[in-house]
Amino acid sequence: MDQKPKGLLLITTGGTIAAEPYRAVPDKGYPTPEDVHVKDNSRVINYVKSITGERPYKRAMQRRSLGFNDHMTIAFHVQTRVEDFGTKDSKYIGEQDIPKIAKLIADAPENLVLITMGTDCMVQNSDLLRCELETNHPGILEKKRIVFTGAHRPLADNVSYEGTSNERPEGLSDRRWQDIQDSRKRLKDGLTDGYDNLNLALDHLTQEGDQSWKGISMVMQKEIFDPQHTMKEYDIGDDGRRKFSGRFIHIPTAEQFAR
Repeated sequence: MDQKPKGLLLITTGGTIAAEPYRAVPDKGYPTPEDVHVKDNSRVINYVKSITGERPYKRAMQRRSLGFNDHMTIAFHVQTRVEDFGTKDSKYIGEQDIPKIAKLIADAPENLVLITMGTDCMVQNSDLLRCELETNHPGILEKKRIVFTGAHRPLADNVSYEGTSNERPEGLSDRRWQDIQDSRKRLKDGLTDGYDNLNLALDHLTQEGDQSWKGISMVMQKEIFDPQHTMKEYDIGDDGRRKFSGRFIHIPTAEQFAR
């Protein structure tokens, strides 16, 4: 892969990252699939486009979890093109969609690809995409960097832009302020991981001079994962039901087991 980015292709497919705020979160403190409503991918698209491009609009973001200053200006200088696949549960992305996504990536002039989707089947879909590219588009994985990312909390269910103060920020609408208050009351953590995941994914994609990685990576929980050695783990609530969000964990390789 050339060191200099030739452009970014953003492929959006829906998922929690693009969902509306969790308004109907049960008293048990975590959402269920019925709480997730995705109208479109506009929040994802608008955010990525706002911090990329030849002259990106520089936005102050909080990157506490990545170890940066609380209000660092983020800008990735890479031209971005968007392909919106609509809003589809990741469990229903499969044999019909993956070949289309693979061909889109193979035919694209861009050498950087960011795919946003739901987390339930992100690992499985990344593996399907890898197999499709290896089988029908040989050589593409050696030429392009592809990163899957998403979120356990919607971008809309977020207080990153407005901070964590109990004082209402100047100019914030009644509706947005109510959304923030609702998030804080109903969720144990009102902060989405979505913005940090997008930031880290873009940072990972646009690294220059790093020849050590190519092909497909995954960014979740503000960590970089190898999808072939990753699984999603779920907790069980007091009511015996599987919790909705879960977490991703690294699976040791055979070499790591042998050590």
